[in-house]
Amino acid sequence: MTLRPRARIALGGASLALLGGTLWLGRHRSAPDWTAGAGALPGAANAALDELGKRLGLQFRIEASPSTGGDVRFEAAHPDDVARFAFWLADEWSDYPRCWIETARLEAVVFCSELRWDVQPRASIPVFDAGLLYFDVALGAEQESYVRRVVHHEFFHSFDRFDDGELWTDEHWSALNPRGFTYGGGGVTRQHEPSTSLLETATTGFVDDYATSGVEEDKAELFAVLMCSPDAIRPRLAGDPYLLAKWRRLLELVATPCGGDAAPLPSP
Repeated sequence: MTLRPRARIALGGASLALLGGTLWLGRHRSAPDWTAGAGALPGAANAALDELGKRLGLQFRIEASPSTGGDVRFEAAHPDDVARFAFWLADEWSDYPRCWIETARLEAVVFCSELRWDVQPRASIPVFDAGLLYFDVALGAEQESYVRRVVHHEFFHSFDRFDDGELWTDEHWSALNPRGFTYGGGGVTRQHEPSTSLLETATTGFVDDYATSGVEEDKAELFAVLMCSPDAIRPRLAGDPYLLAKWRRLLELVATPCGGDAAPLPSP
């Protein structure tokens, strides 16, 4: 589960399902009202989600309250924010093979705002058993580069959970770390460190500091960086055999459920 940074900020039908009331699209922002339906979103945004949903077998929803109960809490999203996020998501997932979605057992993406795990703000929350992936879309355009990484990072948690039935342990992956390294207490321990996912915080074997918090975050952060900006870490490979080995291992992980095809993940 990715933090929702203070200073910055990742399936069935093909249509966008708008649950509960009217979405108001005007020059002034107001609280969403829930009766209008899919036509409340700009046509281009709706079309982008519809095309992505058809190709990947995903449903996209806007909800005013959680459908799963438990610790997931959020508020209704404003349609302007949904539309902006929809274009980013459709762009970033445009090359995803359907076998990745099927492996992740992902059924629906839910757009919302003020997303929290209990009282802790989050950018995204996967609910594995329900096949849901929640995204807080309220963060603005100044957060675009981070949001684009988040949509990959959070997707990979679902992929990682179901590709072999394990998420928080991976002995093969952990063996690729520098000798003596031990992961931290998981991503939950880094929720109040806004700089933790910056590439400048990287140490040997990891793309950033957040990746050192847990094996599940290590894999998800590397996947997200490789999907968004692989050239940002290529210069490090010559002097970092641990990171190179992880890149190669990640290619194997995403290729296995797809009959050996790892596209669109780039090679080192």
